[in-house]
Amino acid sequence: MIFSLKFADISKITVSDNIKLLPWLPQNDILGHPKTRLFIAHAGINGMLESTYHGVPMICSPFFGDQPHNAQAAKRAGFAEVVDLEATSTEEFVNLIQKVLTDPSYREKAKRISKSVQLLPRSPVKEAADWVEYTQAQGGLQYLRPRGLDLPLYKLFLLDVWSVVLLVSVVVLLVIIIMFTSVIRCLSGSSRKEKVN
Repeated sequence: MIFSLKFADISKITVSDNIKLLPWLPQNDILGHPKTRLFIAHAGINGMLESTYHGVPMICSPFFGDQPHNAQAAKRAGFAEVVDLEATSTEEFVNLIQKVLTDPSYREKAKRISKSVQLLPRSPVKEAADWVEYTQAQGGLQYLRPRGLDLPLYKLFLLDVWSVVLLVSVVVLLVIIIMFTSVIRCLSGSSRKEKVN
């Protein structure tokens, strides 16, 4: 087993001899190795794409952003299981690992998805290049020009929005100053009356 721990001090962690801990690993290369049988990850989109490309089943432990959605999509596709590490005991987690490793349906579904991804007629880079060349040949490169270049200066730098924010801030500050001076006048006026009496 190989683990990549980015934020941990590896020298303070003790593990058995069959586990290798490193601060960084080439994830795509490891997933492409024929002996890789399972990928345990947070279900980020890059890891999901690499896992599906290489046909490696997953155990997903999402914690924010698009990860819960990605993990559920992988589970629906049949090549992954989803786990909440905070609510799962060690025994349940080990049983889940054994389930994914021993049930051939996970690997079969991962391999089927991998085959369909790898059999695309063109690579994504080639497809993007083809579309750019097509657009250029049609004389339609104006569609590749960012719209921000055509905005007036006040819209480009949001000067209209900043002016409203500044105006509201000044009004709020003036109201606070007026209230503060009114309270001070009231307090100083009542203390003068007490001295007179």
